[in-house]
Amino acid sequence: MDESISGHDGSAAQPEPQDDLPPGGRHRIPRRFLDLSGEDRVLEVGCARGEFTRAYLIGKVRHVRAVDISREGIEQAKARDGNEYYSCCSSNDLPFADDEFDKVLFEDTLEHVDDEKGTIAEISRVLRPGGLLVLTVPHRFFDSLDPNYPEHRHYSLQELEALLPMFRIEKVHRSAVGLGYLNGFLRKFARGRMLRRLIGHLTVYIDNANTAVNWGFGFMIAITAVNTKAGTAGVD
Repeated sequence: MDESISGHDGSAAQPEPQDDLPPGGRHRIPRRFLDLSGEDRVLEVGCARGEFTRAYLIGKVRHVRAVDISREGIEQAKARDGNEYYSCCSSNDLPFADDEFDKVLFEDTLEHVDDEKGTIAEISRVLRPGGLLVLTVPHRFFDSLDPNYPEHRHYSLQELEALLPMFRIEKVHRSAVGLGYLNGFLRKFARGRMLRRLIGHLTVYIDNANTAVNWGFGFMIAITAVNTKAGTAGVD
C-alpha cells in the first residue's frame, strides 16, 4: 500500500517512482512461482500500469497480454510499452480465445472484483488444460489491521479452494509479516530527491525480505494452481 509523504512545502507528495528497479516485495513470489520460459504464453489479469508486465514479461516470453479495468492505468501502460500488450476490460469478460495462454498471473486483484466466480471461470477458459494460475490475495490474518478491510476481501486457503473447483492447488506461500510498517515509518523521513531515492531503494529490499520467507502465516497468501479442465495431464 502506497503512503503519501510531505513535500518540501509541506504538501502531500508521493514517493518518486523507482523506474530503474523491477517491482519487488510482493511481486517476488509470483515471479518465482511463474517459473517463466521463453516459450510461455502469459496473461496478467489486473496489471494496473503494467509494472510487472514491463519488468518481467515483455521481451522475455513468447506471447504477452495484460488487462485491467482501469482505463487510466491501461493508457499509462500503453504510453510506456505500446498498444499491443494491453487491453481495458472486466476480468469476467476476457477478450481472448479458449486455451490461449500457458500461464496466468492474478496478483492482488481477486479481492476487488465483483464477480469472483465469473472471473475464475474466465481465467480457466483462456488458460490451456494443465496451464498454471499464480494467484495472490490478502490472507486472513489480523484482518482489523488492514485499513481497507472489509472494502476489499481477505481469504483463507479453504476459501480459495472453494473458489477454484476447476483448479488443483499445488503450492502455498504465506508471508508479509508486518515489515511493511517499517517502510511507512522510513518514508516519513523522505525529504529531497536523493533521500527519497535512497529510501525508495531501501524499502524495496525490506519488502523483498518481508515476503521471501514462507512463514506459514502473514498478511499475504500466494498459490499456484493447475487448470484441471478436460484434457489436463499436469503442467508441461
